[in-house]
Amino acid sequence: VEQNDISTQPATGQIYAFAPQPPVLVTSINPTQGTVGTAVTIQGRGFSTTASNNKVKFNGTVAAVTSATTTEIRTLVPAGATTGRVSVEFNNKVGFSGVFTVTPSINPPQITSFTPNNGLVGTNVTISGANFSTTATNNIVKFNGTRAAVTSATTNEIRTSVPTGASTGKITVEVNGKTTTSGTNFTVISPASNPQITSFTPSSGSNGTNVTISGANFSTTAANNTVKFNGTVASVTSATTNEIRTSV
Repeated sequence: VEQNDISTQPATGQIYAFAPQPPVLVTSINPTQGTVGTAVTIQGRGFSTTASNNKVKFNGTVAAVTSATTTEIRTLVPAGATTGRVSVEFNNKVGFSGVFTVTPSINPPQITSFTPNNGLVGTNVTISGANFSTTATNNIVKFNGTRAAVTSATTNEIRTSVPTGASTGKITVEVNGKTTTSGTNFTVISPASNPQITSFTPSSGSNGTNVTISGANFSTTAANNTVKFNGTVASVTSATTNEIRTSV
């Protein structure tokens, strides 16, 4: 019996009306682009509530249906899918969507090395690796969690600098939501405090006179302290963080 026909059963005289099967209609898909494996929701009507009864194809490639109602189907972009229309078939009736764009899968970034491996805030750092974005701002670089500015980038090299507030730890690079972490730490060097002279004794003397300089932030390595008497360099015999012994 064809749909929409009304027929009479001779034996009983009963009349049977066959309701027409509604057409399958796709009204929207969300999102409209994605990589293989992306979850896609198809809105419309005339779908089967039994997920497997709905045959979904991405430009001809069959996709798995994870759930379905009469107005919504949830599916995944199948392997091998290409850009094109999404179709839904149920009971030999087919509905089509607009174009779904299949984007290439993006490999996660990789850090193979960085140089130098230590420095003060502001030190220029070159990060080597793979799968970086050639658009500098698309690479999110952090030094132990503190974001750094990226000055330039290629697919295998990023140029950046140690940001204010950074501390010793790993460097991370994030591209398109995928993150890689360096295998070793970058050491952030704290700037040395300026030395201070609070006093010296004696306050006068001839060449060769021993002089003790008191203060703060001196190097405990004697030779690292450069002492001058009115511009003339003097030898340092010993040093602590708050006392230097020298001679005129």
